[in-house]
Amino acid sequence: MDAACSTTYNAQFPFQSSIFRTIGPGDSSGRPAGAIYEPDARTLEQAVTSALNDNLLAPNNASGIPGHVSALQYAVNLTINLATTGQIVTKVSLRPLGYAKDIETTLGFTLTI
Repeated sequence: MDAACSTTYNAQFPFQSSIFRTIGPGDSSGRPAGAIYEPDARTLEQAVTSALNDNLLAPNNASGIPGHVSALQYAVNLTINLATTGQIVTKVSLRPLGYAKDIETTLGFTLTI
């Protein structure tokens, strides 16, 4: 979680105070006027997702296999009015690794295998 926080912060920081295009009223997407233009949102998503992949999915974990998480997703909320709020709202979702605390086995005799 700490690696995700610092990676996200560092990847988003170059976009702080950047200029992003917004959509106008009557846009075919149905989103509110002033919301971030989707291609600009995708640029931010690609940059941050790439950094998260490099730091959380590519390196080997303590078991020597790639990944500190099973999967991740970074998304920009496309419904926030950027023009009036000056905010871009994002979400990072991480699927944790599974840890086997118990292993249950059924053992028995059978005539067919």
